Amino acid sequence: QNGMGHIHDLKDWRAGHSIYVGIVEHGAVRKSDTAVEHTGLGAIKWSAFDGAEPDRLNVLLSHNHSDFPIRYETDWYRLLTGKLIVNACINPLTALLQVKNGELLTTPAYLAFMKLVFQEACRILRLENEEEAWERVRSVCGQTKENRSSMLVDVIEGRQTEADAIIGYLLKEARLQGLDAVHLEFLYGSIKALERNTNKVF
Repeated sequence: QNGMGHIHDLKDWRAGHSIYVGIVEHGAVRKSDTAVEHTGLGAIKWSAFDGAEPDRLNVLLSHNHSDFPIRYETDWYRLLTGKLIVNACINPLTALLQVKNGELLTTPAYLAFMKLVFQEACRILRLENEEEAWERVRSVCGQTKENRSSMLVDVIEGRQTEADAIIGYLLKEARLQGLDAVHLEFLYGSIKALERNTNKVF
């Protein structure tokens, strides 16, 4: 999944278990329940969660192919938040505004709102290098400018989105830290409302 909603649950289950987390950077679009279109090469990156031994999983993931690389990352939190910040900035806004990814960069009002969401999420995640993270958000947005985000497609198709896993995680963390998150609250409420509206047309 694109978010981190599962992390709070994993922290409750970790005792006595080796747990691993990861992200997929390949581009993919679900066409049906049995078909997925591969839209871009990437990598699978994984990490040991909170003290798990990476060697136990390395044996299974030792066979790599140039078109399907699998990479180990030492810092699970940095790995997951690196993707979460991108998804939090792009997916909900494109779903709400019903635009392709690139329009978030080319429309000044959309770009300004994306920056507000980014700043709020950064504060919650306590990212070390905000400038680098912002450049990554802009880069991914530009590289996928003709794409419709997975959240936008889910809204169009009348499916449940990943709002809980992406924005919901950030809102829970904000509450735990006593932080305000007005822009994320607005986005979350808006997306949950759109999930109930199956008649939206792109």
